[in-house]
Amino acid sequence: MPCLAMFRSLRWLLPALLALASASAAAHWTLTPDLRNVAWIDSDGHALRLAELHAPLLVMTMAYPACRKVCGTTTLVLSEVQARLDAMGIDAEFVIVSYDPGNDSQADWRDYRARRKLDRGNWHFLTGDTAATRQVARNLDLNFWSYHEHIVHDFRILLFDAQWRVVGEVDWDHIDRIDGVLSALPVNTRSARSQP
Repeated sequence: MPCLAMFRSLRWLLPALLALASASAAAHWTLTPDLRNVAWIDSDGHALRLAELHAPLLVMTMAYPACRKVCGTTTLVLSEVQARLDAMGIDAEFVIVSYDPGNDSQADWRDYRARRKLDRGNWHFLTGDTAATRQVARNLDLNFWSYHEHIVHDFRILLFDAQWRVVGEVDWDHIDRIDGVLSALPVNTRSARSQP
């Protein structure tokens, strides 16, 4: 009986430990300054440098409007992360960079946003040049390649603090443990929005 009681208490602890391990393993990653200074184009046709975003938490991934599989999951998870951060009172900027800059236009991103009701001002859908796209994918550890007329790609959402250090990650292994990932966020990501 004591072993069974210990097992029951440990099964609740394991998801939290895995989420913490994910956050600490990713903590050595940082988004490089050269990528923060790239001039991306947002869904409204405005130039945006990631260095211009000022929030205690930055949520970043990649997607593309024509994707019919993984990007739908990515959008649902991002929306869930937004809802949970709202409930926790944490300000965040959401950044989604296109995997397919040669085909994704601002109109495509606006349509993507409208169809999914992603119209909040803290969500940024960005397109850049091919070299910057590949560089940001490498920096985020997101693999992708073309297969016929589609782009095959990974699923990963990274959470950065205001200094662009990774403080959390949601991937296929943690998709059902968003609460654990968010509860493990450092205190400095829970503060009021920083000023530029």
